Amino acid sequence: MTDINRSFKIQAINRRFLPFDSEKEKEWQGPFYFVQGADCQPGLTYRWTGTQRIECTPDMSMKWDVEIEATRAVIKKLNQMQPKPKFFIVCGDIVDAFDFEEPFRTQQENDIKQVLNELDPSIPLVCVCGNH
Repeated sequence: MTDINRSFKIQAINRRFLPFDSEKEKEWQGPFYFVQGADCQPGLTYRWTGTQRIECTPDMSMKWDVEIEATRAVIKKLNQMQPKPKFFIVCGDIVDAFDFEEPFRTQQENDIKQVLNELDPSIPLVCVCGNH
């Protein structure tokens, strides 16, 4: 298991999000906010040409620097926020490649994990994935 994969772990069990202390969180403590993002989807911009999606083949060169840098900019802004958000929730498609589109799927997963790992550790990350 790579180091980047070790830093990502399942933190939701039995409809509970483990970083939140259920005793501490069950009563209103005052105002808070969270940030919601969606569709990081590295590779999407490169694969769409106008109205048509380019299918992946193992010999093609794929690019997803546009989406990685956009996600990195969001993470940088989140890290600068004061006070810190209660959590950051990312919904939708986390990567663009489907599971049968290797090696792109694994590469996109590793790259997006690396960027999301730049999030301040005091801000819990919640991922609610889309269909791929």
